[in-house]
Amino acid sequence: MQLTHAKLTREASVVQGSSNSNRMTSNSTGGVVVIGASGFIGTHLMGCLSAKGVAVSAVHYDRSNGRFYGAHGKTTMGLRELFKEAQPAAVVYAAGGSSVGASWENPTADFDANVASFQAVLEGLRESCPQARTIYLSSAAVFGEGVDEVLTEHSAKRPISPYGWHKLMAETLVEAYACNYGLPLATVRLFSVVGPGQKKLLIWDAMQQLRQTGHLELRGTGNEERDFLSIADTIDAIAAVVERGEFRGESYNVASGQSHSIRDVANILCEVSGSSAKPIFTGVEMAGYPRRWRVDITRLRRLAFAPKLALRESIEAAWKWYANELHHG
Repeated sequence: MQLTHAKLTREASVVQGSSNSNRMTSNSTGGVVVIGASGFIGTHLMGCLSAKGVAVSAVHYDRSNGRFYGAHGKTTMGLRELFKEAQPAAVVYAAGGSSVGASWENPTADFDANVASFQAVLEGLRESCPQARTIYLSSAAVFGEGVDEVLTEHSAKRPISPYGWHKLMAETLVEAYACNYGLPLATVRLFSVVGPGQKKLLIWDAMQQLRQTGHLELRGTGNEERDFLSIADTIDAIAAVVERGEFRGESYNVASGQSHSIRDVANILCEVSGSSAKPIFTGVEMAGYPRRWRVDITRLRRLAFAPKLALRESIEAAWKWYANELHHG
């Protein structure tokens, strides 16, 4: 399935709040529904699909009350009604929690955001739109420290945080609904995504610190390893799965296939930002954060995916966006 207007045609919009309408309306079926459209990945995915001429509809998830809303955040959406009327060709679930730290502080809220909300989506699909190819965006946190030297989709899952456990529970729901109900489902397991618009996690925190203090002090030793992938390549990977995935409950590791130390990442950020700061590492480890991730992306490559942006280019793009935000802020 190619993500083009010809293959995913429909005129659709999420109707904003009014006294007599709270539904997604459409003149024909097809298109893509992005749940969690206001987040970092959801925003980029919406923009990419729209640029390709794909009919795309935004649905937002409010973690404070567990409700789904329309494009302008005013309309409570009934998932069964939404899917019944829209009949999308594909659904991408990009909502849910994304903070390891927050999951320690409030595991119930994290469970609701990552598991209960997703199951509500699955029930809506099962009852109203069982043919829609649906992707759940999961996290490398399901692996924990990682038993294998290089992580494949079949590597043992041993989470070390509530967040990781909840993501694994949702992945199990993907397998269960694919097996028990025959829904076309797949998991896209994200590692470390970086790029313009990201306002959390390592790169954002480091940019904020450089701007505010002129220094860069990070937890850990600096020898921890992560696999970073640009947001542009991440969106391409998601599209590759939508277009060419098997959708039998399987998972795909989404990464670059190359690991970098956090020390290298910090040094690159200092260079591209023009800072003379020398990164300092406290040696203090953070609960729930593994020391090393090295990733095998063979399964993803079989879908004709190949990363285009190197780490330095990805960090540079993030910094340019950040500097532009400061200038116009």
